[in-house]
Amino acid sequence: MRSVTSPRIATASRVDRPSALRLTAIAKVGVLLIGGAFFSPIRPAVVVGSSMSPTLEPGQVVLCARTPRTASLRRGDVVLARVDGEVCVKRVFAIGGDHFWKTWGQSHDDTLPQLLDVGTPLAPWKERYPGFKFHRVGIPSGMVYLVGDGINSIDSRKYGPVAASSLVGRVIYPRVPRNLEICEPSVWSSLPDRPVARTRS
Repeated sequence: MRSVTSPRIATASRVDRPSALRLTAIAKVGVLLIGGAFFSPIRPAVVVGSSMSPTLEPGQVVLCARTPRTASLRRGDVVLARVDGEVCVKRVFAIGGDHFWKTWGQSHDDTLPQLLDVGTPLAPWKERYPGFKFHRVGIPSGMVYLVGDGINSIDSRKYGPVAASSLVGRVIYPRVPRNLEICEPSVWSSLPDRPVARTRS
C-alpha cells in the first residue's frame, strides 16, 4: 500500500526524530499512530482495518495512553500491540496466569478456534456439545492473549500469546466496554441459545 507523508504527522512504526514526522499506512497494521506530540503520554491514532469492528471502525480516531504497565492490564482492555513488526489494535482476552478452554467444534479444518471466557465452566459445554473437542490453554507470566471484536480478526487464536512488553499503548478514548461478550461468536462466557457459529480464518 502506498505511503502518505506529512511534515506534521508521526509514523506508525518509527520516528526518526521529532522534527521529521510522517504517517505510513500499512495494510495489516490495524492502527496508525499519528501523535504530533511524540513525548506526550497520550497520543491520537487512526484505526485501520476491521479487526475491531463494530467497536472501532476503520478510519476512527482514538486516543491512546503510552505503553501500559503489565500490573495495570485488565482483561477486556483494548490495546495497541506490536506483532511481527506491525502495530495492531486488539482486546486483551487473557493475561499471565489465566487458563481457559478453546474449541474448534468437531474438526480443525480451516476455522479459527472459539474461546470460552476465563472462568467459564466446561461441563455444560461438553454436555451440550458432546462431539466438540476442547483444549485447555494456560497463559505464561509476562504474556497476553489478544482477540479482535471483528468476526474475521487475525489474533492470538492464529499466532498465539504475545509478550506483554510488545504492548505499545492502551485505548482510553472512546471509552470501550470491557465486556468480552462483544467478541461473540469468537468468545463465549455462557452457553449460547443458538448453535455455535463457525469462525473462518
